[in-house]
Amino acid sequence: MFGRGLGRFPANYSQAVPESAIPGRLLLVDDRRSGTYLRLSGPSQDARRQGAFELLQRVSPLHDGTYTLAMDLRAPQEARLSVAVCQRHLLYEASCRGTLVRVPAGDAQWHHFSLRLNAPAASTAGAWPPALGFLSLRLLAGSGDAIDVAKLHLLDDTGRDLLENGGFSDGLAHWFFAGRHYFVPWHIDNLFLEMLIDQGVCGLLLLLVLLALACVNLLRGPGRTHVLAPFLLATLIAFMTVGVFSSLLDMPRPAFLFFLLLCFALFLNGRAAANPLAAPSVPGRTP
Repeated sequence: MFGRGLGRFPANYSQAVPESAIPGRLLLVDDRRSGTYLRLSGPSQDARRQGAFELLQRVSPLHDGTYTLAMDLRAPQEARLSVAVCQRHLLYEASCRGTLVRVPAGDAQWHHFSLRLNAPAASTAGAWPPALGFLSLRLLAGSGDAIDVAKLHLLDDTGRDLLENGGFSDGLAHWFFAGRHYFVPWHIDNLFLEMLIDQGVCGLLLLLVLLALACVNLLRGPGRTHVLAPFLLATLIAFMTVGVFSSLLDMPRPAFLFFLLLCFALFLNGRAAANPLAAPSVPGRTP
């Protein structure tokens, strides 16, 4: 009746499905001998999920030049790690320069790597607004089950370190992960089913009632004569249509925008001028 709670779907999914259903995991380890490091785990053998999970940090806007990536790695089994410096927005890469790192097997021995990464092509650099830069680390298919990562530094031509919290002493601050093409563990791709799972029957019915009242107000109620009525109605219908095939409320910005416009649609009335750009009339004067 009341659902599992807002934002609880990924946690419940990870506990309710077999281990192989998660494309990757992050685990912070605080070891007395090695200090704090991050364990990046890949999925079990499944072609859909291999290489679908990556560790990311946003860095300064990229420019022409060369970057040096220094890091310590170790793996219980031989593993391959893809590292890259990219220009990208969300999951969409504009330009990416990287290399493949092979980590030999050995639980106790750390291996230090220092890699030179060329900047993106000059044709994509210098654009305005500047492309967002990202450091990406991804455990590839056919590799070991996990790889330990520590002491990360990304240096530009001037020797400036572009990474924050490269030693993971502050946990996962400044770091986050992305699922490249396998999104099942994180959202449902249906607005109404998502509402049912998160907030239960009560939450779904409340949402449907609010949408119905908003549409009635815009079509037959006091808000139908307002200049914004058709635009708000089209917005709500478009949101519900896209929501049949995608999750829209699991991100704060579109969720805030949707509920803001829904409130406008619910309380809209026809008292505003039909043409808000028209000049106001002055008593005693002929327009």
